[in-house]
This record gives sequence, C-alpha cells and structure tokens, in this order.
Amino acid sequence: MRNDATSPATLRIVVNPAGAMRRCLEDGAAFNRDGRLTPRGLPKSWSALRDAATYVVRYADTTVLLMPPPFPPPIVQRTLLPLLARR
Repeated sequence: MRNDATSPATLRIVVNPAGAMRRCLEDGAAFNRDGRLTPRGLPKSWSALRDAATYVVRYADTTVLLMPPPFPPPIVQRTLLPLLARR
C-alpha cells in the first residue's frame, strides 16, 4: 500500500488470534521508522537488506514480499533470502 497524500494515513488490521502477525507488523513498522527503507520500501543498505531477509525468513509463514518491484517471486525468495539472513 502507498499513501500519496500529504497527511499520514492510518491502517487498522484485525487478526484473530493475533499470534505472530502482531509481532510481524510491529517489526516491519519499526524497520521503516528506523529509516532503513527507501520511500519505495526497498532496503537502503546491505545491512538493511540482510535485516529484511532475516525478517522475511522469521515470518515466512505470514510474509511474502511482492511490492515494490523488483522483488523476486516467492519461490526465489524462499530459496535465496535464507542465505542472506543473519543467523
């Protein structure tokens, strides 16, 4: 999703039971707030790319990166991102 307005947008998500989804969303929001992503949502540095890979691997049951391009298809993500992820 993208907000083209000049004012902040609010997104409300309800997941029952919340499970790992809450932590997934909180971690993703923190990653963005920390300034580690470009305005298009791409990691800004090699370190940010590795942390993004770690995030996707950690939440593989709830997360697949589809936007913005040029993210690779999910099958490629499941193969390559674990190699980039911090251990």
